[in-house]
Amino acid sequence: MVNIIIPTYKARDTLANALNSLCAQTKKLFWVTLVQDADNEDYSDIIEEFISRGLHISLLTREENGGPGCARNDGIRFSHKCNFDYIIFLDADDMLLPQAVEHLTREIQVN
Repeated sequence: MVNIIIPTYKARDTLANALNSLCAQTKKLFWVTLVQDADNEDYSDIIEEFISRGLHISLLTREENGGPGCARNDGIRFSHKCNFDYIIFLDADDMLLPQAVEHLTREIQVN
């Protein structure tokens, strides 16, 4: 299974667009890990909305701001602990095209 790691820092204005792009994926076999980088924002309403739309989401919170690299590393450690097969990084202000997860996992498996 794929874990899509999204570092968040003051991302309330953009996170929903990123998660919308994940709802539109043609291959739905993935997990989303949000890593909140000590921004004290409340993402619970956004997370609840997208869980109700079928996304599997975990929220990790960092006590101290470390930037996107530290947040990604936390996501990687979580991925190893949960035995995910693959990792995709997505920034909170980016979106994936609808077939991105399908194409990426197919290419990884073929090559």
